[in-house]
Amino acid sequence: MIMRLRTLLLLGCLLWLAMTVLIGVAFVSRAVLYAEQVFGRQTQQIADLVGQKVLANEAVLDAYAAYTLVDGAASGGEERLFTRQMMRRYPQIVAMERVERVAHAERAVVERQLAERYGPDFGLFGFDYQERRVVTPLPARDEYFAVLFVEPLTLGGARVIGLDIGYADFQKRTLLASAKAGHAVASRPYPLIEGQMGYLLVRPAEERLDARDRHDASAAAPRRFVAMVVNSEVFAPQLADLPDGMRVKMWHKRYGESDRAGQFFDKARAARSPLEAALFPRLEETRQIGSDSQPFLLRVSWQLGWSQLGAFEWALMALLSLALLVLLGLGLSSAVRGHERRRAREARLFHLANYDTLTGLANRHLFYDRLQHAISIQARTGRRLAVLFLDLNRFKPVNDTYGHAAGDEVLKELARRLTGTLRAHDTVARLGGDEFVVLLEGVGVKDEVDALVSRIGAAVERPIGVDGREVVVGVSVGVAYYPEDGLLIDELLAAADRKMYGSKGAATR
Repeated sequence: MIMRLRTLLLLGCLLWLAMTVLIGVAFVSRAVLYAEQVFGRQTQQIADLVGQKVLANEAVLDAYAAYTLVDGAASGGEERLFTRQMMRRYPQIVAMERVERVAHAERAVVERQLAERYGPDFGLFGFDYQERRVVTPLPARDEYFAVLFVEPLTLGGARVIGLDIGYADFQKRTLLASAKAGHAVASRPYPLIEGQMGYLLVRPAEERLDARDRHDASAAAPRRFVAMVVNSEVFAPQLADLPDGMRVKMWHKRYGESDRAGQFFDKARAARSPLEAALFPRLEETRQIGSDSQPFLLRVSWQLGWSQLGAFEWALMALLSLALLVLLGLGLSSAVRGHERRRAREARLFHLANYDTLTGLANRHLFYDRLQHAISIQARTGRRLAVLFLDLNRFKPVNDTYGHAAGDEVLKELARRLTGTLRAHDTVARLGGDEFVVLLEGVGVKDEVDALVSRIGAAVERPIGVDGREVVVGVSVGVAYYPEDGLLIDELLAAADRKMYGSKGAATR
């Protein structure tokens, strides 16, 4: 019974757990569908904002190039006013520059002009963009691409005046690529002086090359370029605007995603736990931003997690799980009660089939069963069995004088006395009326059985109170031994019955 209850309880717990998991999966699936819609809208919003800023850079640079072609615009204060207005409108632009191609023969003249305008320390120089990030002397070359105008002209900006942007290989490649293409070209990302990541966007300020000159872009490079330094981290969304688990990354298309040399920014908000990564899907989308001039790739990924389930969903899941637990508990309780009722009914039926309804002693059927079992055991152990047949004396006058109810009380009292006299493993049964039988297992010598018979007689003959009066009955006992008096049950009972009648006759005489 206990094992069955444990099994039912275990099955109920497993069923509840499985149903709770299914409820959770249903809510998570619903949350994932909603998150996919949110992710699509947010990805589109981020791509639009970044794309607008990227395309604005190219439009501003095109306007600047056109502006420098106006007679006198590149030499007056109007150029500074124009670039200052552009930078104020587009905060991602860190600096705007005008670059002139200077032949080696012109270097001395240009450096003298810079010294006269900005101070004796100004001239052409190079800059190491690698680990040292220091100004370096400029070796003699056939030509230089010098910055002759920069906005803002602060202390840091002024130090850019005279910089040969062709000194750094990656900037020179960008410059020559723009000269060959005839439009703006973006460099790879590099760390700005301010500490953020940025890139150089440069384009020729003159008409693009003729087709016959494109095979030698260096020799036929335009004399004037315009450039801007762009803070690429301004493109990145604010972390506070991103949901937990979202990551936004942008890199140059010519570089791999894992190549840090091409990475503009990589922003992530509140990384998810390994458990969330195992239970929830990861949404991801990659888009191309900009144009051929600024070929950037933007990737937005979102590792979903527990935060996709709001307070309402958690409360509803808990309520459904609790309701399911209550229903399973009621079902289990009903099953247990049904099982207990069946066991009780079976026990009642077993008791009715095997026990005397009046005295509670074993009946003929149970006695036969136990005697047969004892005989089978005796065949292995060799120990003797004894069967006692008991018949009450002077019992009929009790029924006649005091009634059958009084007789029943006498029988019940005698049943209690017999049970108390015998050993715990002995069996006493009522065959019917005033006849009883006793099974003694593992008996020794005959004297032991005779002593027990004497105790039975003494117990039976003690006075019994009936309706305020005392009655005394006697008992005749016949004893049969297995296997001496018989090998079969009926033979043993017949032998005990004969000896009982012999004992009754002797008592009568």
